[in-house]
Order: sequence, then C-alpha cells, then structure tokens
Amino acid sequence: MNKRVSFVFFVFCAMVSCSMAVEVDKPHVTTKRAVPLTWCSLGTSISWYNNHVAPSFTKGYQTRVMEKIKFAGFVNRGVNAGCVNSAIGSVVQAGFYTIEHGVNDWGNRVKPGTIADYEKNTGTGTFAGGYRKVIDAIRAVSPEAKIVLCTPRKAYGFGNYLPATCEGQKDGGYYLKDYVEIVRAIAAKEGFIVADFYANCGEQDELASLSIDKALHPNDAGYQKMADELVKAILKQFPDAEEVKATASPVAR
Repeated sequence: MNKRVSFVFFVFCAMVSCSMAVEVDKPHVTTKRAVPLTWCSLGTSISWYNNHVAPSFTKGYQTRVMEKIKFAGFVNRGVNAGCVNSAIGSVVQAGFYTIEHGVNDWGNRVKPGTIADYEKNTGTGTFAGGYRKVIDAIRAVSPEAKIVLCTPRKAYGFGNYLPATCEGQKDGGYYLKDYVEIVRAIAAKEGFIVADFYANCGEQDELASLSIDKALHPNDAGYQKMADELVKAILKQFPDAEEVKATASPVAR
C-alpha cells in the first residue's frame, strides 16, 4: 500500500471511530427548595380542586408550588363550598399550614366581624371569630407549626352567588375587601406571612381569562398566579430552606 492510500485509509478509520463514539446527554438539573415539614392546606373548593382536577385545568396551585418547593408530606384539607368554619374540623397535625378562606364567607353573607372578634375569641358567628377557632385548632395539635395566611382571590358572578364585580357589595352590606382586611389584620397581630392572592392574582378585567367560570374558580393561568404568590410567601417563611438539585443519569446513545 503506497503512502497516499495509507493516509486515506487512516483518515477513514478515524472518521468511523468518531462516529461510533458514545454520546452522553448533558445531565438535566432541576433546583427546588426543601422544607422538611408536612404541609396541611386548608381552604375552599379553590384548594380542594387540587386533588379533584377537572377537565378544564390540569393542576391546582398546591401541585404547582410543590414543583418549586419540596415538602416532607402534603395533606389537602380544602372543603368544597367551605367557609372558614369548615376548616376548624379539617385541621390535622402538620408542621406547616396555609389557610385560604374568605370568598365563600362573602358569598354566604357571613359577617366579617372585626379584629376584636379574633382577639376576644367571640366564636363562630363572624369570619374573624371563626378564623380564631381555626388558629386555635392548629395550635392545639401542632403548637410549633408555621402558618401562612392567604387572602381570598378576587372573584365575581358565578351565577348570583357573588356580586357582578369583585368590588361589589353582597347582600347584607359586605364587600370581599372586608374579609381581606381581616386576614391581613390577623397576620399583622400574629406575625404571620401573607400570600396576598387578592392583591396579586388578577384584577376585575382579567378574572374571566383566569377562571374556568365567571369568575370564581381558577384555570391553569389563574392557579399559576396563585402558586407564584404562595411560593414567594413560603420562601419568606423559610428563608433558610436548602436548595435540592436533582440530576438525571447521563444517557448513552
């Protein structure tokens, strides 16, 4: 074999060798925050739906949160059509709680009450008094638990259940903002973090496009806004939560 033929044969072999080399995908890395506590989610049908997904959306806000934050466990104690008093008997032992209530209390004309009703533990006749009972129930089973309060998401309509706008007046003279202010006042008194769904999860002119109905229950876009807001609040509650990196195994081909 002459020198020219030898060189061509060498180049050909090198090319074949390269084409037969094992290719390895770059590892896929996802980062979460880890909270080593069980999360108990208390709330209305907006929370309940996370474990009862309808054809009109793919997942609730809690599942979306858990795509960003890893918990030791999760318990959904949302109550379909529940008012705040329904959460009293729904409390189970956990290390972390969120409370999402107010919109059904508005729809059912439950009196908002005042922060004094919460402070004086006046009973379940008002939203504020019922909220105190929920907090007491949590502290009875988990005295060291961390708690994040969620203001109710803006809503309207849903037939005649709610006023025609999220700022409208329900029969009896109550506004959704009245329940929002109670949640914020309780958080301020107790030193709780607030996930402010009311302020940051959709305005009146957006709600129809963020809901599966006009306009109470969120769709995927609506739930994502809630999840984003709650993730921010949880990371304020747990600023030292550790990052967890999950690395996929390299794939040879």
